[in-house]
Amino acid sequence: MKEIKIEYLDISELKPNPNNPRLNDKAVDVVAKSIKEFEWRTPIVLGRDNIILSGHTRLKAAKKLGITKVPIIRADDLPENKQRAYAIMDNKSAEVSEWDMILLREELEGIVDLDSTGFEDIDGLWDTPDIIDDISLPSGDKDNLEQITFTLTADQMITVKTALEKIKREHKDLLAQQENTNTNANALHYIAMVFKEFDK
Repeated sequence: MKEIKIEYLDISELKPNPNNPRLNDKAVDVVAKSIKEFEWRTPIVLGRDNIILSGHTRLKAAKKLGITKVPIIRADDLPENKQRAYAIMDNKSAEVSEWDMILLREELEGIVDLDSTGFEDIDGLWDTPDIIDDISLPSGDKDNLEQITFTLTADQMITVKTALEKIKREHKDLLAQQENTNTNANALHYIAMVFKEFDK
């Protein structure tokens, strides 16, 4: 593996990629907070002619904070087509990952300054419904599967995903007894059964 050398360059020497397809203005404040809180931990990656492959948001954050020199690493040894591919992959890889909402909530519980994590409003993460352990589910004697679509706000989605993950994690043996192979559907059905019991 090639040894990576970190250099420091004046931000005036860095050139944003004019073909950068990533819209990052909304993330600048979050990244600026991160740099201010934790100092600079991730270098900007440069291709040929000091064109930025990865780090456009960090550059904007540096300008916002008045930082004049930033750490960089060079990837100009890659062929041009691979430099372009790397720039896209670096952004795309973050989209592929998902949060384990239960573990995320546990991690955030011990953090006093939530702004430093990039989370500003995490109330939805705590709204996991109480679960009654003795609710029995029907055996599922209906053969036909039916589908229903919901449109949720971002906060609602966090709450729903948190509840579903908790149920799938803590009641997986019970959910596995269902004929439906969709674990989210089984977990949602469990929530409905709990609410039905409360509503009697």
